[in-house]
Amino acid sequence: MESTVKILVVDDNEICLDIFREALSDSYKVYTAKSGEEALILLPSISPDLVILDINMPGIDGYFTCQKIRSKSLHDNIKIVMVTAKAQWEDQRRGMEVGADEYLTKPFETDQLLKIVRYYTSDSLKKE
Repeated sequence: MESTVKILVVDDNEICLDIFREALSDSYKVYTAKSGEEALILLPSISPDLVILDINMPGIDGYFTCQKIRSKSLHDNIKIVMVTAKAQWEDQRRGMEVGADEYLTKPFETDQLLKIVRYYTSDSLKKE
């Protein structure tokens, strides 16, 4: 049975999108966007439960995209996991300041990704 949990993965790198699709598509409905702008356009029609958001992208970056998502009360229940190769504490803090729920550093293990996704898409969190 296919999950009704919807995940929007936002990354400008096609290889990264493929990695996310491979890791998640067996258990979740996965949508992808290659830019922050595209993600913001798709968001209302998809209504994802979770957004996995790369930080370094051309155009608007992940920080700004996260801020835009959080600025709409319509998206209050969406969980956001920022993913990046930036491992500095300042980068993580900035991600949390703009509204991210979690911060995952590349490279990551698939098991680590799946644990985070399961946590943020569990029924108890959706009721918050």
